[in-house]
Amino acid sequence: MDEALNPRENLDKLHTTSLGIERIQKNLLLKIPDVIGWCREKTASSERIELKGKNWYVYSGDYVITVNARSFTVITAHKSDSFRVKSISVKTEPHIKPMRRNDREVTDYSGIVDILRRADTIRLGLNGEPYPYVVPLSFGYEAVNGKITIYIHGAKEGLKHDLIRQNPYVCTEADILHRYASSGANVTAEYESFIGFGKAERVTGDEFLKALDLLLLHCGYDGFEYDRTVLNFTSVYKIELSSFKGKRRFLPSSGE
Repeated sequence: MDEALNPRENLDKLHTTSLGIERIQKNLLLKIPDVIGWCREKTASSERIELKGKNWYVYSGDYVITVNARSFTVITAHKSDSFRVKSISVKTEPHIKPMRRNDREVTDYSGIVDILRRADTIRLGLNGEPYPYVVPLSFGYEAVNGKITIYIHGAKEGLKHDLIRQNPYVCTEADILHRYASSGANVTAEYESFIGFGKAERVTGDEFLKALDLLLLHCGYDGFEYDRTVLNFTSVYKIELSSFKGKRRFLPSSGE
């Protein structure tokens, strides 16, 4: 894209939505009413502007401003990673409260892994602003020595990557709905589910290729010979789960 189309050369075109204003004010604890004026000022004095995928990233002091490359819409703004590392403390091993209905908890490791094996989709929960962001994904996994690692993939840019870059601590969820059934007094679901917490990290090299093989294996295409040119446009993350649980419910008449 023509460098003349960068935000610094088009300050008058910068704009945002009411949701964008709310997001930026919350991210940066700004109390000023003119958020776009602030963005224009920071953009004009920025040290560096980079085009990544569909967005411009404006680096100004301790701030990073994300601007859509086509519309000049300011999507969000946040403190730069160097600042966040110093100022944000994240609890890396979330405490999972004891299950209220512990009669439905899957307590054995092999049983939990089996639920994950039979689930076709994992839902990734990310820390978005001002709302959480949940995205369904195909996945691969590795279960070794009582631990579970999830692998996910996608394009190299997008909201998922922006949010992981800002806060890599994530929640993963998978479930299998077997059927809806009547217990006589009410209607309920017969299901199995999995939930886990961990840190998403981008992988490269041999682990990148291993992750893609595990993804294909879980999707039913073990050993599939894919076009290697797609590797140039693909990113892969691993999520080593620090805690996880399984749950299931079947009516007595189901024979469970």
